[in-house]
Amino acid sequence: MQPRHDGHRRHQRRLVPPADPRFNRPPFQPTPVSTDPRFNRPPFQPTMEHKKKPTYGFPKSARLRNCFQFDRVFRRRCSAADQWIVVYACKAHHEDNSRTGPRLGLTVSRKCGNAVIRNRWKRALREAFRLVQHDLPPAIDFVVLPRPKAAPQVAQLQASLKQLGLRLQGKLSIATKPPPGLTVGGKKEKS
Repeated sequence: MQPRHDGHRRHQRRLVPPADPRFNRPPFQPTPVSTDPRFNRPPFQPTMEHKKKPTYGFPKSARLRNCFQFDRVFRRRCSAADQWIVVYACKAHHEDNSRTGPRLGLTVSRKCGNAVIRNRWKRALREAFRLVQHDLPPAIDFVVLPRPKAAPQVAQLQASLKQLGLRLQGKLSIATKPPPGLTVGGKKEKS
């Protein structure tokens, strides 16, 4: 006996005869545990060697995210430059920086080119910072400005960030006194 089926109703499910072998499968049986020693290894236990490897992520805590943080770095007026980028730096305050590593802020102006070129700059700078963040001095906020009419590779930006970061660390250690009007948190003193 054939099941009833209306051919003009496409949205209805087709009925399948109960004798179809695809629907008479036995219930799922999990495979038994193998006795082969290659498959019965103990779970991975991290050692000190595994814990020492640096992570190369770029979380939100490694970025400058609001205008107060950018203003504090620019007001510090401690900068270094080379043929590719200009880097401003400022020591991070403990309220702003819960992590101990450096933080990055990017300022790419329209002088560098159209939106495609500016986004390419930002991607390249983020990648270079992500790869060299463990070589940069800790607890320092960096704001990076690319030079117009330059188009470096990520490897060149990595070398620039390392070199300029060390140069800025020396400048910041010499001049530890903040400029007048600058307080913790980047807000101006009330006069």
